Amino acid sequence: MVTDGFLTDGFLSNPAFLQQVIDAAPIVISIKDRDGRYVLCNQYSAERHGLAPSDFLGKTVSEIFKSQAENTFRDEITAIDTHVIATGMQIPFFEETIFVKNEERRLMTSKTPLIDESGETTFVLTIAIDISERKDMEAALIIAKEEAELANRTKSDFLANMSHELRTPLNSIIGFAQILSTGIFGPLGDRRYTEYAADIMHSGEHLLSVIGDVLDISKIEAGEAAIVDRELNIGEMLADSVAMIHERA
Repeated sequence: MVTDGFLTDGFLSNPAFLQQVIDAAPIVISIKDRDGRYVLCNQYSAERHGLAPSDFLGKTVSEIFKSQAENTFRDEITAIDTHVIATGMQIPFFEETIFVKNEERRLMTSKTPLIDESGETTFVLTIAIDISERKDMEAALIIAKEEAELANRTKSDFLANMSHELRTPLNSIIGFAQILSTGIFGPLGDRRYTEYAADIMHSGEHLLSVIGDVLDISKIEAGEAAIVDRELNIGEMLADSVAMIHERA
């Protein structure tokens, strides 16, 4: 158990220990004065840029980050730090883009004013977490979602076109089979012809129903299906099913 006295008189009263804690944190931690010069930079932040913490001390953002790619980054940091110094207001976590060894990285950053006893803002504390991998994952998920939606739309369009192409000849088959099975223009002769024509008609109607079901699935996936309550004749459904599979059975 750690006592308050131990904390006060021990580790937390030791500047070297506090610096060790700051350096060990896997986040960006830095402090700048009113002139925008670094007075503290932790090990994690410095090493990301291939520098040592001491390389930052007494220097401004412009003196540290000099490449052309970092122009916008330098201006944005300076503007935000100046705003915090002028207003004494904290800017809670916001996303920003920086360049680390010419590689674009995304940070979730917070700017906090450090105020002295007279109430004047003397320093700006910056704390930032690298969220580049998370942002890349989010972008990949968005792309995957868009690709899946495109594939689903393509499938729905294909099914709609296919159903139209199939329904037209099927309706003709069903219509002519009905004419033959009912003998509208006279008897066919052998009784089996009438039965075969009836089978053709029922098979065509079944296939037409299957196509309708496929389209209904597309409507359900698109959230456009309407539920309709109606009574079904179970006996007729079973008879139709048996007629479709009895030869194979």
